[in-house]
Amino acid sequence: MWNPILLAACFVSAMVWQTTDPTTSSPAKPDASGPQDAEAEVTRLIAQASGARATFDEDSAVSELVKLGASAVAPLQRRVEERAPEIALAMQALVRMGEPARPALPLLLAILGDRDFIEPASQLTRGTARGHIFDVIDEAKWAVAEVAPILALVAANSREEEGLRRRSLWALGGFGEVSAPALAAFLGDVTQDIGLRQTALSALGKTGVDASDAVRPIADQLGHPLRNVALHVLAAMEEAAARQSQFDFWSGRMATEPEWPLARGWLRNACEATDPATALALARQVEASWRERLAAKPDAELAFAIAMLCHDQLHDSQIDWAGRHEYRPKRDPRQNYPVLADALRVAKEQAEKWTPRWQRSLRGLAAVALARGDWDGMNAALVELGLPPMPAEQRQWLTPPHESWAVHPEKWVACDEAMRNGDCSFELRIEKEGRGVAGVHVRLHELPRDDGFRSSGVDTSTLFYNRHVVAEDHWTGAPALGYQGRDRQQCRYVVTGDDGIARFEQLPEIDVEIEVMVPTGNFTEPIAHWELWSREADGTLSPRSYRWHEGFQLISGETVAGPTLVVRPRFAMNLVEGQALDAQAAVLSWDATPPLASGVPVRYEVSLSLGFPGRKRIVTLLVEPERLATAIVTTTATTLSLADPRFATVPLEAGNVYVVAIVARDEQDVVLARYGSTVAYVPWRHRVALLPVACDPEIEFHEDFASIALESKVWHLGQYHSARGKVETLPQWIDRRLAERPDAFEREYLEVARAWLHWTEGDAATARAALAVLANALPAGNLAGATAAQLIRRIDASEAPGKELQFGLAER
Repeated sequence: MWNPILLAACFVSAMVWQTTDPTTSSPAKPDASGPQDAEAEVTRLIAQASGARATFDEDSAVSELVKLGASAVAPLQRRVEERAPEIALAMQALVRMGEPARPALPLLLAILGDRDFIEPASQLTRGTARGHIFDVIDEAKWAVAEVAPILALVAANSREEEGLRRRSLWALGGFGEVSAPALAAFLGDVTQDIGLRQTALSALGKTGVDASDAVRPIADQLGHPLRNVALHVLAAMEEAAARQSQFDFWSGRMATEPEWPLARGWLRNACEATDPATALALARQVEASWRERLAAKPDAELAFAIAMLCHDQLHDSQIDWAGRHEYRPKRDPRQNYPVLADALRVAKEQAEKWTPRWQRSLRGLAAVALARGDWDGMNAALVELGLPPMPAEQRQWLTPPHESWAVHPEKWVACDEAMRNGDCSFELRIEKEGRGVAGVHVRLHELPRDDGFRSSGVDTSTLFYNRHVVAEDHWTGAPALGYQGRDRQQCRYVVTGDDGIARFEQLPEIDVEIEVMVPTGNFTEPIAHWELWSREADGTLSPRSYRWHEGFQLISGETVAGPTLVVRPRFAMNLVEGQALDAQAAVLSWDATPPLASGVPVRYEVSLSLGFPGRKRIVTLLVEPERLATAIVTTTATTLSLADPRFATVPLEAGNVYVVAIVARDEQDVVLARYGSTVAYVPWRHRVALLPVACDPEIEFHEDFASIALESKVWHLGQYHSARGKVETLPQWIDRRLAERPDAFEREYLEVARAWLHWTEGDAATARAALAVLANALPAGNLAGATAAQLIRRIDASEAPGKELQFGLAER
């Protein structure tokens, strides 16, 4: 069965690929003023498109044909009537041309609704001519009254190809109120294929119409195959109609109907629709409710639900040395692997033996035991599953575990003989509070030669590729904690015991590198954020853990010492990533470091920096967020107002993004603890806006590559390249972003940049007028407003615009 969400994504991608802003095409050609000129220009453009030259593709041809306007309608219509090889290009151009193409509308409608349409013998484009018109028909909003009924008929016709029926339904979703009744009727027709009805349901949500009366009966019907999709659509409709927020919708559902497996997804939805603090409170509330029910009546499914809730709170919280993965702190600092194992154990005990739930719970227990370095616990679970244990004498030669090791333990084998036939040794230690850390996973392999090749794809040769201890695989229940790289046989693998030492023996005399993974789920302290420091040769600790491709040369007959790594907590503060700040009442507080033995108070350096809202979100600790101005206040207290006069050079103001960091130092200036670099923002006062890109946790998933927002330093000839190869100039890109996302937080910043570009293009009057509006409307201390004021002063002083725009907070 087709997944309508995936189908929708494919359609949207296809439409983005085939839709070109007229301003992005090649240089304009002479106007086609007469029929003969138009015919010649149409012929020329189609010839160029068929020439298979990368510099002028079909998309560019359609864009140029659209620019010809009404004069091109007759030549294009004739090519459609004659079923010429360029029919698909002609129909796409006519659809996108809008009102000027109305004379050709009857012909387009006839083809759209003709199931028996005879395709031309040859075509310039892939696919079918009729299929191509379905790809772009949702752009025909200039003819929605005529097009929508035809699409409804195609969708309802069981003799039509299923793919075209789905595309018709999805296209109807873009026609708003006109198509909502037809989609609602299709959704309510129980004789239709359930997959098509699911597409109609998603399309109905796309219309923006409040059709909750049609959706709610499905959302409220337990066991309905479309129920989960209906709930998502209904949640969006409820919020759009201002009846309740998505957070209230999902949290209300869980309060009245905490069933599994949907409840876990609902909790995720609710948490994504609100701030982290509220999300954590909700997760704890749900967990407490479930545990209360479990205590009253033990149940395998409910216990497993609690285990997976704990698992979600721990996911991605492994810290590393010499890796490049994205680290996120625990969502709930109280959760840990012992808590997860207890819930899995209850699920196994309550489930009937050999059922899928019993087996998956046991496999989870085996994986959790391995994650904790508990070989005996892992073996006990494997034996209970009827699988062979891992003998102690084999462990020192193991490769990293295969991702399906608990289902197919024969895949977890000894490394290549070449990696265990030498006389070299390598050893490193991982400690916490002066004691060894158990359950640290270390991979050792030969240092790769620098061949100049750099991959831009996802690196699968890492312990961090699969970090689900209890897998999401609903078919086998196979744990995903394992290694997927193709070089498994050339790797050695160790899990530390209580001494925290990872030792490798009988290695060949080669240069090696290591990768260290520390699951913070092993730590029972109620701390969310941990760091891995390294002890330098002079005994001092360094927080630098990014040591990718740092090699160690092994020496025959000797033990080479690797780094001593120290796990330390990153202390918490009351500010979370992406939090909205109250400019007048923002007070920062943080955990105190342990008191110094000397009795001298710990010195806290609190830095408040002005960031930039439009920079692509920083999703890794390896890269620090951008800082345009910084003020540092030193204090011995553990609370401080961000409106403190000492921060006057970086005032809290609406429309700005800020970076807050704290460092604790002793009297010798040694760093005792860090409190992270946390990005927050002050909302606009004059309008409602989306989250800044720098604060949006979902920006990596719902934005294409070309939509990376503006940076603080803008080059006048900047270009943006999409993943599909489309190139836009900076003015074209800004104009598109302003049109597509008028409620973006960065709108004023984009407008400043666009005005500056007018100035660089020689139109100082237009630039100054736009900048004056911004400078007058935006508050003092706002970065966009201050930059606008600076540009006005430069224009008035008859300065040259320069080739680069730098946003700055100089006095206005």
